[in-house]
Amino acid sequence: MPALKYIGFIKEHDDNFAESLSFDDIKKSVYENDLQRLPEIIHYLGHGAMVLAFMGYSFDLETNHPIGGNSIHTDGVWVWPFYFPYYLDKFPNYPLDQEFVNHLHQQSFKRRLVSKEEIEIVCDQVVLYFSKRDPIRKET
Repeated sequence: MPALKYIGFIKEHDDNFAESLSFDDIKKSVYENDLQRLPEIIHYLGHGAMVLAFMGYSFDLETNHPIGGNSIHTDGVWVWPFYFPYYLDKFPNYPLDQEFVNHLHQQSFKRRLVSKEEIEIVCDQVVLYFSKRDPIRKET
């Protein structure tokens, strides 16, 4: 399996991902997404295969209203947090990686079924990536 690609992580929610953007950068972004395709992108992201779920709940960084349980999703190539479609809908200028947008166009915005075996491989890779960025601390 090729290396996974990460998108949609926000530092204030997930600072362990090198690809995380700051919430201020997202709010101030003037990036121009294809607004006609945005609903399809949001729908695609909202239907990814769940790879990991964590105890806890995340809250909107502006309003502090609950937005959902913490989880990470994939299409087998890209990995994103559950909150990505929420914030993309809220901030249409949320910067999108052009490679990700091209990937969606190549698939005609239709998510393929990710097998259980693929989910397990992705899960292992995400956990390994995460553990390299946040090593387990020794108890004192």
